[in-house]
Amino acid sequence: MNTKLPYLFQKNGAYFFRRRVPERFRARAGCHEWKHRLGPSARDDASLLMELRVLTDATDRAIAGLGRGAAPAQGFLQAAWEALYPECAAEAVPTLSQAAEVYARLRSLEVLDKPEQMALDQFIAFMGDLRVDEIQRRKVRDWISWLGQERGQGSSTIKRRLCSVSAFCTAVIDQYELDIANPFSRHRVRTGPVGYREPFTRDQLALINSWLLTPWGDRTSGLIIRFLRATGARPLEIGGLAVADVRLDHELPHIFIRPNAFRGLKTPGSSRLLPLVSDAVTAAKQAIERADGEALFPSACHETGRLSARLNKAIRSAGVPKRRELTAYSFRHTVQEAMRLSGAPFDVQRAVLGHAKTTVTERYGARQVPLELMSKALFVAFGQTFPGAAVE
Repeated sequence: MNTKLPYLFQKNGAYFFRRRVPERFRARAGCHEWKHRLGPSARDDASLLMELRVLTDATDRAIAGLGRGAAPAQGFLQAAWEALYPECAAEAVPTLSQAAEVYARLRSLEVLDKPEQMALDQFIAFMGDLRVDEIQRRKVRDWISWLGQERGQGSSTIKRRLCSVSAFCTAVIDQYELDIANPFSRHRVRTGPVGYREPFTRDQLALINSWLLTPWGDRTSGLIIRFLRATGARPLEIGGLAVADVRLDHELPHIFIRPNAFRGLKTPGSSRLLPLVSDAVTAAKQAIERADGEALFPSACHETGRLSARLNKAIRSAGVPKRRELTAYSFRHTVQEAMRLSGAPFDVQRAVLGHAKTTVTERYGARQVPLELMSKALFVAFGQTFPGAAVE
């Protein structure tokens, strides 16, 4: 078509409808322009003119609605086009969850990685499973705020969530040759203070120990806390243990932290043998007696968010102040600080906590620090009168 028509432009042999939103309505509309790909370039001029007219009428109605204070429905252009060509409705733009499936297929993944799945789930929980072309940048900004304010996520976590869903959109935009901008790209996430968890003080540990002696402390949350305070493991590493991962018949009782049917691990280097000392042995015996099936703890303990919520609730019930720096993860820092103050070698500390080796020199030698050395480090750190007398 050689005639120049309003709102019509051509790119790479395809025709597009493109109309700018009046500046005074852009905040309410959530975008600065409306854009939609028209039929294949092989269509005749009459078909293109018909599509152009239908979409122009739709945007006229949208502008009239904005003038009355009503924002247009999401995907209204796609709906108008599908009304004209109902036989093409099946070719609609994929939803975000479908985009994630495309992304996984391109990467030959059977399932998404855990952080990617969490990003998808958290976006859908906030906005629903929208089509990619329906997702507005202002809504993404609202989601970013929600992640920080309601979910308590730090800037680095939010950036990872954004990168994940942005990758889904990029995959489907490329595969479907969509002429839309990625709504998750180029967002600025306010950088806050680096997330930090404080170790518990002696007084806070005393409060937790007193709570563990109550009937509430004899339940699942109490058992997991008894593991955490004696091992320095990550909460989900304990909550997702299998019964077979607990080895009490060994000369040095220990647990095998490894991926299983109930949870994965944060990093491949997190897989390790971890000794059980003092009260953790008793807690392990009680957990095995109560286990119903192959999992050591109920399924509610196999998901990070639910597990953290129940453990943090228990910690608050014990009288520990409600602060972002004092959570179930603080047991990990308590154990680390106790080992540091007792003079435990750095490589032993790292092995207990499941931290990756960071230098070439560290990567040589034995892959696993002997259980005897880790057990001794924990014993010295806590002493005979556990818990954590070395921690202030």
